Amino acid sequence: MARILIVDDEATILMVLRTILDGSGHVTVARNSGVDALKLIESEKFDLLISDVRMDPVDGIRLLKAARQLDPPLPTILVTAFAFPVVGQTPQELGAFACLRKPFNSRELLHTVGEALATASSRKS
Repeated sequence: MARILIVDDEATILMVLRTILDGSGHVTVARNSGVDALKLIESEKFDLLISDVRMDPVDGIRLLKAARQLDPPLPTILVTAFAFPVVGQTPQELGAFACLRKPFNSRELLHTVGEALATASSRKS
């Protein structure tokens, strides 16, 4: 399965995401800050990035943009409890595969993860 980097400053969300994704056969690496996530993306390969939007000091949008420069084909799913914060732009226009609103259910998460991985795989072929 896939190696997935999960980034969220809420420990509970990290635990839930890891439980769902690990339980589906994926290998997850979790970080609670965008700064730590960027360091990992610079040195390691991932099949998917899942990031919260609202974090300090590096939020999910900045993380997405930096990840796109470091690893352009890395698909990203953003998660947020709020309306998408960039007025006039969709997550896809910023380079994200999708944006899930919290609270999401495990079926929705796994479906979106599957689509993101399939799309990334088809682009590599």
